[in-house]
Amino acid sequence: MHAGSSQPPAPLVRLVSSPKDLQQALCIRLAVFVHEQGVPPEEEIDLRDLDADHLLAEVCGRAVGTARVVRLDAGTARIGRVAVVRRSRGVGVGWALMRACEVVANPWARSIILDAQVQVFGFYERLGYIREGDVFLDCGIEHVRMRLAL
Repeated sequence: MHAGSSQPPAPLVRLVSSPKDLQQALCIRLAVFVHEQGVPPEEEIDLRDLDADHLLAEVCGRAVGTARVVRLDAGTARIGRVAVVRRSRGVGVGWALMRACEVVANPWARSIILDAQVQVFGFYERLGYIREGDVFLDCGIEHVRMRLAL
């Protein structure tokens, strides 16, 4: 590293373990999906939140990203609601969140599916996820189904 350059600290990703953690995760989702992207709030928070494993990414003790893992059946996990606050994008937070989600799913899942927004399709592709099917609309945003075999 050259003198004067600085690299952001690596994100710490952990399972949500308290009501306060969950509130932080939901606030990030509302900021990204509802306020930035115009998703209706009633579409963003759903019953899957009750049985999901939620993850929280922190940088220097500040919550900057979240995701959730839902068990669909004995062999399939669904990663969703992956959100990183604007100021923390492009520095590895999303990557760390996705890898942590895969670790959470790995003990019981044989594959992971997700519905990627078309605008970030390449991000998931670089993580090894494979596109399945055609583009579809979810909350007015173009998505594509993707899968990763574990």
